[in-house]
Formats: sequence, C-alpha cells, structure tokens
Amino acid sequence: YTLPLMAELRWGEVETTCRSILSLDASQYTAALRLTTSLRMQAKYQAARTVNAGMLELYPNDVSFLAEQLVVSAVLKTSDVKSLCETILLLDPTNAT
Repeated sequence: YTLPLMAELRWGEVETTCRSILSLDASQYTAALRLTTSLRMQAKYQAARTVNAGMLELYPNDVSFLAEQLVVSAVLKTSDVKSLCETILLLDPTNAT
C-alpha cells in the first residue's frame, strides 16, 4: 500500500498507513522500515530514532534499521554515530551507507 505513496513523496500518508499496520502487528518489518523512512523524510528525526530503536531490539543486526538509525543520528549529532558506522561495517564490510 505504501510504495505508490512513497513514489509520490506523500510521507504523511505513508506514516499514517504504516502506523495503522503496526497497530495490528507491532513487529511488522516492512511497515516499520517504511515508517522510519517517512518520519525521516518529514524531519521527525527523534520519532524515527524511537522507531529504529524498537525495531533494533527485535532485529539487532539488521543493516537497514542500523543505516536508518545512522542517518537520523548523524542529523541529530548524537554520540552513537561512530558505533553505528562500526557495527554496519562489521556486519556488511562492503556497505557504503
């Protein structure tokens, strides 16, 4: 449901749709990843960090969520940027995120 909205840059609608899906299944991977992307694209960085942190508890070695967390952490200039880079490179040495 969200890919056409994402293609049209309708981030608020992506957020709403993903939150609705996650209200039914809080561990739904794709909805959570698209939610964090939509939050980041709306400059809702702290909210994106919160979603990422929750999903990283479920999927601690997931490079996609780690990369999303890295981007918002860099924007917010948080202290975990270096460790996120190191973790991503440890898990995926060819990752150029």
